[in-house]
Amino acid sequence: MDTNIICLKCNYHKAIKELHHVSGELFINCPRCGYWRQYLDKKGSSPNVKDTNSFIKETEDYYIVGGGGKGAFRIESGKDMIQIGSLDKNNRDAFEYKVREMLQFKKVNKVFYTEKQLGVWFEFDVINNTKREIKDDE
Repeated sequence: MDTNIICLKCNYHKAIKELHHVSGELFINCPRCGYWRQYLDKKGSSPNVKDTNSFIKETEDYYIVGGGGKGAFRIESGKDMIQIGSLDKNNRDAFEYKVREMLQFKKVNKVFYTEKQLGVWFEFDVINNTKREIKDDE
């Protein structure tokens, strides 16, 4: 996993790039805005996108699938268990349901989501009911 990648959507300098060696798929995900991009090798994969906010582009060798950019979530339920993803007003209900389910059946240490308000990115801590500004240089 490689960090310090610049997000193509919000220019945050802490996006994550991860290469899955078995499938050859490359994923880029921004923990601030939730923008994600996946590169699928045409030889082994075909895109399966159900989210209407996503896009599919095609190059000679790859399908490029992506979406998000309006917010993200992070759920930490143990030392090694972290779930991340895109979050916006269209899937907020699904996120809240997932959090309630995890709180009921698992020990959840931290739950965060991000949202842009008046041009400033904030991180909201769901368990402690706090919020803080996310600065570009952190």
